[in-house]
Amino acid sequence: MPQIGDMVARQAISGKTGDCPEEEVLYLPSDFSEADRIKYELVALGETQRQLLQGTACDYVSKIKTISKTIDSGKATKKSDEYTQRGHTRAGDLICKIEKLQERSIDDYTATRNALIALGMSPNNHSYPPLTLQDTFRKATHLKRAVGDSRRSDGLAWMHTGVNGGARPIPSTASSSSAQPNSGIGTQAVKGKRKQYFLFLSLH
Repeated sequence: MPQIGDMVARQAISGKTGDCPEEEVLYLPSDFSEADRIKYELVALGETQRQLLQGTACDYVSKIKTISKTIDSGKATKKSDEYTQRGHTRAGDLICKIEKLQERSIDDYTATRNALIALGMSPNNHSYPPLTLQDTFRKATHLKRAVGDSRRSDGLAWMHTGVNGGARPIPSTASSSSAQPNSGIGTQAVKGKRKQYFLFLSLH
């Protein structure tokens, strides 16, 4: 594909992206129109890219969900466990860092989705819907239902994959002892998970 090589060379010679490497065109199949993909014999390569992008999009959705749960746990920990101003400030700073990571992950997912659309995917594809920060909302599973919860459903990030962040019913076959664990043990387990989230993110 010498024509593609010529495009890459012209871009390098122009020097327009020298100071902005993030704006450099990679000349992947998704950077071309359907007609040009046929012209430059990139159809098969485009199919490979499409499969890779689908996997990448699913990975980003999973990452966004994990970050969202981490933010929820962090806010709950800040409210219940941090009693000093120093502790509140430190927890708040960490939550802000995680929220920025969440925003970047949504941007990465959006860029991946746009590439899929460029390769022919319908913008109305329900498997890869557009996501915003509002779509990451989920009802905390460790808290009791509050007034107004029934009028607000989980965000699209949770719903389109079939994952529901709402409360789970206790199986009818569960014994009374398993359905009502020791409250002290349950509290320690929840706090332990929150601390693990913070420890994980503080190391990355």
